[in-house]
Amino acid sequence: MIDMLRTLLLTALLLTGGAGSAFADPYEVADYEELKICEGVSYNPVNNTITLGADIIATVGITIPEDITIDLNGYNITRNNGNLITIDEGITLTIVDNSDGTVKGSIIQTNENGGFAITGNDGSTLVANGVTFTCAYGRVINSNGSTLTLTGNSSPL
Repeated sequence: MIDMLRTLLLTALLLTGGAGSAFADPYEVADYEELKICEGVSYNPVNNTITLGADIIATVGITIPEDITIDLNGYNITRNNGNLITIDEGITLTIVDNSDGTVKGSIIQTNENGGFAITGNDGSTLVANGVTFTCAYGRVINSNGSTLTLTGNSSPL
């Protein structure tokens, strides 16, 4: 009886991805507003912070229209076609990773045919701390007259 229960429990854990669901599918988002309400994130309107609770795949580029902080929390935001994140003029985007784990979250643009992980427009500001940026195309960040403050980051510009 105990062996049968153990087998059922192990089967259930394997089918669901286990506790903490490290095998969970990433959530797909198509724009900034969808990112804020996605099941894979929590949004705090008081301090305007988005905290990831799962990997996010952007099906189109995400334009940041307001000052906000994105806490990767050990997860990734990825796009495979074109620019991943564009910061509007005069807007500040802060990207951090406040996770306790040794694996930190990343901003990843995987299309070798073009696009940037981050594009900042005139007067915009990117502040990033402890975040890895990856871009298959070459340059990770296209500044276009924006201000970049990068600390504790492990990616090349």
